[in-house]
Amino acid sequence: MYKTADAVVKLTRIYEYYGSCVLLTLLGTFAAGTNNTLKPLLAVTANLMSFAFAFMINDIEDAEDDALDPKKAKRNPVSAGKISKRSAYAAALTVAVLCLVTYASINIYAFLLGTIGIVLGFLYSWKRVRLKSLPIVDIISHALFLAALGFLVGVSTNTQTSNFVLIAWVGISLFIFSMFEDLRNELRDYEVDFLSKLKNTAQIFKLNRFEKIIKRISVIPLLSIVAYLALQTTTTSKLLIAIGALALTAHYAIFYKSKNKSIFDYPLIQIGFVLIGSVLLFQSINQ
Repeated sequence: MYKTADAVVKLTRIYEYYGSCVLLTLLGTFAAGTNNTLKPLLAVTANLMSFAFAFMINDIEDAEDDALDPKKAKRNPVSAGKISKRSAYAAALTVAVLCLVTYASINIYAFLLGTIGIVLGFLYSWKRVRLKSLPIVDIISHALFLAALGFLVGVSTNTQTSNFVLIAWVGISLFIFSMFEDLRNELRDYEVDFLSKLKNTAQIFKLNRFEKIIKRISVIPLLSIVAYLALQTTTTSKLLIAIGALALTAHYAIFYKSKNKSIFDYPLIQIGFVLIGSVLLFQSINQ
């Protein structure tokens, strides 16, 4: 039982995105002006399950392809034989149902947005459709179900909001950043995708030639979000975020950068995202 549970947790790959999911959701509640605690926490919980479902389906459907890469074969519980496809699908379905129930407990808008996210997350990897094998469609769908829709679920926690300019500012920045994130993933998996004959955006346009440029440009939408936080947060919030950011940056520079690892692969960055989200939630409920 323990081994199965451990395989299911690994299948969700939650440690790769929990912080970014928390932050983008709470950015939504913050931009919308939500001033209670329950709905933002429900939105975070539902979005985490939605992300988990998408990652689970991805690893289930990609099990054969991941088997071509020793490192990926070891990481993917299905490829490694730690859980059967049938059991993995059952676990993914359970997560999806719980996710939709949680969205429904917020309001009809969150439920509709969440349902679209679940469907896109499934179609992105499901081999009969496999949106991630369609150039341009792959990066747009990725940006929708792993950024924009989750952010809008956060926004939906306040149906009386009128902060449309601020919402558009943050939402578009997150959407663009997620598009670049998908391109970075495709470039990371370029060789395996080539062997498995996956015709995504990076493969069709041979973007491996521009990998360094893409990584540098991808920082721009993040700077836009930083500017938003600088303008919209209180002095106390700015101070807390700055202290956390400096501490994590110092830790990265001292203990991690020497390993030639990207800041995007820095494990503690997820904790940093959670801390920023917590500061935004605290400011919202105390306004």
